Amino acid sequence: MTSLSPADEGAPRSLQRLWILVHGGNATAALSALLSVQCLLDAVVHLGGEANRSTQDAMNATIMLCGACYQRFWARDRQHVRDLLADLLQLTRRLEGQQAPGPWALGEAGAARVARARRTALLLSVCRWAMILDVPVALVFMVTWPLISGRLTFPNDHLPAVGSASGLAERLGAGWLWFGAQYALQSTAISCSFFCFAGLQVVHVTLAMVGAALLRTLADTVQVAGKPDQLRAALDDHRQLLEVLARFSRVFERPLFHIHCGALGFALLATTALVHGHHDLYVLGLWPIAFAYTSVLGLEGDLLQESSELMLHAAFDGPWLEGERRLRRDVLLLMLRASKPVTIRAAWLGDLSLPRLHGLLNSWYSFTQLFIRLS
Repeated sequence: MTSLSPADEGAPRSLQRLWILVHGGNATAALSALLSVQCLLDAVVHLGGEANRSTQDAMNATIMLCGACYQRFWARDRQHVRDLLADLLQLTRRLEGQQAPGPWALGEAGAARVARARRTALLLSVCRWAMILDVPVALVFMVTWPLISGRLTFPNDHLPAVGSASGLAERLGAGWLWFGAQYALQSTAISCSFFCFAGLQVVHVTLAMVGAALLRTLADTVQVAGKPDQLRAALDDHRQLLEVLARFSRVFERPLFHIHCGALGFALLATTALVHGHHDLYVLGLWPIAFAYTSVLGLEGDLLQESSELMLHAAFDGPWLEGERRLRRDVLLLMLRASKPVTIRAAWLGDLSLPRLHGLLNSWYSFTQLFIRLS
């Protein structure tokens, strides 16, 4: 058994074993931030001449900056995300065990609740094991970022006007090996950045959907609960679930802000390029992706809020008026707690929902019009 230093005794066990990954993630985040600044300087240099090149430089800078924020988050809060998955999985299995026996779980409604709990547990198990992919992805980041050349841009603007690979090799001469390696490294880095964005959003959407499913399951349980023991167990589970969802919102506050700013930045630059007539596949490909990120986050925020409000209606519609005094007190306490809806918050943007998304898109449209006229 190896001994740990006093600084490592209080650290999570997974971070003790992956300390190279954690410190490497912090170093990679700093390097990505520096490269994004260089891309911004390249965009300013080419602003007056090659407009398409300038747009690509700016979009690459946005990708690198968001990738740096993601790496910083993943190196710092990886264990918090895994703890959230473990707590939700434990709560799901407990609800599954509580609803299987007893007369209140018989019939179609009870079978549906048990099936929902089992599907939720399976989804959490798959998501927990899928998070192992963050280790090789972060390692790829650490290997590729230092090897990229000083000018971090897609080299499609540097391609000579040739029609075949042999002509390109003949034009470049001995430099085609370096050109191919540079292109491969840049493509790998950008692909890993998008993979990390997708992985972060998949984990976030999974946790939000599981939280909404557990809230609906608890609402069904409260609605049919006729005994104080059943209601008290549901009350404890609801309190624990609210604590987990509050931690979930705190952990993902800053990454959600980075995702929104990065996605709207992609959409701004892509729209400007389309208006100016630069039909580039790289620019066109980012345009629908930018709106997909924000739309999914707005939908999951509304889903979680609506699911939390079901608990209030279920507690009020249940047979609590005919119960004893202790049962009525527990139901009133549950309704008081459920009167505040559960929300997902992004730092400096507020609670995520479709109305908030509409407000962001309105502001983005006004700023895009101003940016197009200025450019």
